[in-house]
Amino acid sequence: MREDYEKLFSYLKAPEPSDGLFSDILSRIKRERQIIILRKRLALFSIGMIGSVIAFFPAFSAVWADLSQSGFASFVSLIFSDSAEMLVLWQDFMFSVLEAIPVLGIAMLLAALFVFLGSAKLFMKDFKIVFPNSRLIIN
Repeated sequence: MREDYEKLFSYLKAPEPSDGLFSDILSRIKRERQIIILRKRLALFSIGMIGSVIAFFPAFSAVWADLSQSGFASFVSLIFSDSAEMLVLWQDFMFSVLEAIPVLGIAMLLAALFVFLGSAKLFMKDFKIVFPNSRLIIN
């Protein structure tokens, strides 16, 4: 019985692969590798965005607390209440305002904001490459 099958299939020609099949396979493998790398980058940027949002709230509360403790609001209110005196003593007033600004808290707040914006920019760029037909990205 086996000999009959062997004889039957010996007359058939083996199918020939199409032209460019090898290059198509290699380009598909390369594309899949790129997608895997991009998905890892998407995960990294997502973690960066989530971490920066989480860090934003404590930084904002620290800036708010530092502004209230330093008396920054009272200096700003002087602009509206005693503007003539402020214009006469503007150099001393500016030094007082600069001393009252919570630089460290503002730096933390801006760092969290810039990390979020940078991660969001790179996330959207990679998201558009990985999912080109998605409706989430507006051109």
